[in-house]
Amino acid sequence: MSNYKGGANTVCPFYIRENVLSLTCEGCMEGSMTTIRFRCPSDKELWQEEICAHYHFRRCPLASSAELKYEG
Repeated sequence: MSNYKGGANTVCPFYIRENVLSLTCEGCMEGSMTTIRFRCPSDKELWQEEICAHYHFRRCPLASSAELKYEG
């Protein structure tokens, strides 16, 4: 769940942390992280509401990438 006050709730299992303009999630390799940065806080919150709050890993490039290390 989101730990940034004012952010959207996040249920994605690959979520690690966030700040005002970015989300950091598990990366595609063991021990790695990937960060996505947004132009403004409202863009980030919209992304979280549409993607992270529902865990649509096929719609999220970060989760889709992280999911690969658990396949097969």
